Amino acid sequence: MKKFLTVFFVTLGIIFFICIVGLAYLWLTDPLELKPLLRTYGTAEMDGKETVASATDPIIEAGQSSKNTNLTPAQEDALELIGINPMALPETITPEQMSCFVRVLGEARVAEIRSGASPSAIEIFKAKECL
Repeated sequence: MKKFLTVFFVTLGIIFFICIVGLAYLWLTDPLELKPLLRTYGTAEMDGKETVASATDPIIEAGQSSKNTNLTPAQEDALELIGINPMALPETITPEQMSCFVRVLGEARVAEIRSGASPSAIEIFKAKECL
C-alpha cells in the first residue's frame, strides 16, 4: 500500500508540474492573444474615464483627438473594452477589407455596424483578420 501511495503522489506531482509548465508557456507566448483582455486599460476616475496609455499606443499631439473619427462613441468603447486602440485602426476601408468583413460577418451585420451598432467582442476577433 505504501508503494501505491508513493507512485500515486509522484504521478500527481508530475501532472501538476506539466500543467504549470504548460500554463507558463501559454502565458509567455500568448498564442490566443488573450493578454489584452486580461490587462486593465482604463480606470474610472470620479465622473469621467481616464485611459492608461500603453507603450504601443501612438503618441497623441496636443489638440489632437484620441479617438477615431469614423467610429461612434459606443463602438470606440467596445474596442477599448477588449484592448484595441481606436486610433490604431485605419481611417479608410478598402474594398478588399469591406468584402472580407461581409464574408466574415455577413452583409446584414456589416450594414448594422456601419449605421452605428456596436460590434461584439466575438465579431471584433473574427474581423481582426480583415485589417
